[in-house]
Parts: sequence; C-alpha cells; structure tokens
Amino acid sequence: LGLAPVVGAFANDFHDWPAFWSAGATVGTADLVPAGAHSAWQSARGLPAAFFPYPAGTAWLFAPFAPLPLSVGFVLFGLLMLACAGAAGVVGARVYGLERRTAVLAVLAFGPVTASVVIGQNGPLGLLLALAAIDGLGAADRGAVRGRWQAGLAIGLLLFKPTWGLPLVGLLILRRRWAELGIVAVVAAGWYLAGVAAAAGDWWWPRDWLDGLGDYLAADFAGNADKAVSLPGLVARLPVPPLVPLVAGAAVLVLALPRLLRAPIDEAVGATC
Repeated sequence: LGLAPVVGAFANDFHDWPAFWSAGATVGTADLVPAGAHSAWQSARGLPAAFFPYPAGTAWLFAPFAPLPLSVGFVLFGLLMLACAGAAGVVGARVYGLERRTAVLAVLAFGPVTASVVIGQNGPLGLLLALAAIDGLGAADRGAVRGRWQAGLAIGLLLFKPTWGLPLVGLLILRRRWAELGIVAVVAAGWYLAGVAAAAGDWWWPRDWLDGLGDYLAADFAGNADKAVSLPGLVARLPVPPLVPLVAGAAVLVLALPRLLRAPIDEAVGATC
C-alpha cells in the first residue's frame, strides 16, 4: 500500500527525483554547486529549478543515473532503495533479535521508507547506515574490532546528508568513542575531497553551498511545514519569535543528555536518530 502512489510519480514529474538526477548530471562541473548556475542548467533542459542541498560530494552517488532517461533512473533508483530497505531489515533483525522476515516487513511498513521510494528520495539508505552503526557499536562493546570500523564507516558515510550523520558524531563525542570518531574524521575528509572533484576543482565549494543552503532551507521549511513532526518544527509553525523553536530543541537535547550518557549504546544511537 505504501508503494502504490509510485504510479502517480509518472504524472507528477517524478517528484524529488529530478533534483538528484540533475546533481548526477552536473557533478564534476561548475554548474553543480552555485545555486544560480545549477538552476540555469536545469531550466535550460526543461527541468524544475531545484537547489541541491546535499554536500557536493554526494552528487557522485547519482552520477551513474545521469546517462539514463529521467523515468528509467527513477525506477532503478527506487529499486535500489527498496534493496536498501530490505538490507536494513536484515541488519535490524540482528540488532534487535527479531525474526528476519518480521524485521524486513516492519521496515517496509514504516511510512517514511515507502514514501521515500515513491518520491525519489534516499531515506532507506540512511536507515541502512544508521542500523549498521548501531550493529557496529554493539559489536565493539562486545570486543569485536570490526565493530569499530563498521560503526565509523557507517556514520562517516551517513554524512552524505549531514543532518543525519552529525547527531551521531555528537554521540560519539559524548560517549568518548575516539576510535570510531577517528574513522569518521577520515571518511569526512574523503567527502570533502569528493566535493572538490564534484565542484570542478573548487576547494572553496562549501562557501557557495552554504550561501545557497540558507535560502533553500527557509523555502523548504515553508513548503513542507505541514509535514513537521519534531518539537522544534511544530513550535516553528506557531506565531512565536524564531529563537523559540531553537530553545525548544536545545531543551529536549539537554534533558536527553544524561540518559544518552548512561544508556546501552544501541539504545543511545536509536534515541539520537
């Protein structure tokens, strides 16, 4: 049922997918990062103008789909995300001691997973990496060396979308997981260098990216306010000063810190997510 609305994507310009397809098509050129150049490239090809809000290096993930027609890329990427969802269920079964079939079906029954596939987004990849991080940190606590590498790589790769990866980086600092944090730092450096290559050799690409991101976030939140589910997001919809939602979010974080320090690591990572 959750996947059924995918049929409507073919009549609605494939929802969010053109933004990712455009990033893959412009990766390695000067048309990727600057908002004006990127929107001009899209408009010239009859695509909806959309800022690419991910770090420049993330565009390499979509480069293999750029030579394909928009519709074909949408379908293939959707199938890839379904595979990530299935893999997340397999990893989750090991983490939480569930029957594998039950875990896979539970992941597919989670609305944000199927919605992500339907609109051309990448939520299942984030979920897979988050569960791999939980699995790795748990294994490290049991003395498995591979657990540290797995967790560090998973959290580092999760930085392809910083709003997903940075909270887990914060947890590593809070729990003094220096080995995993060192691996994350190496992966983060790799993302930066990938961004330099994606931006046609521009070592200062974060400057243009952050400039465009400020305008994008304001418009994106206004357009998606009805989907807000976090406490700060809901408070931001009220007629209150802009500082109030930030204070609300900070208050939740401060209240959570003692438990995040003491909880078993798998619970702490799940709560951080």
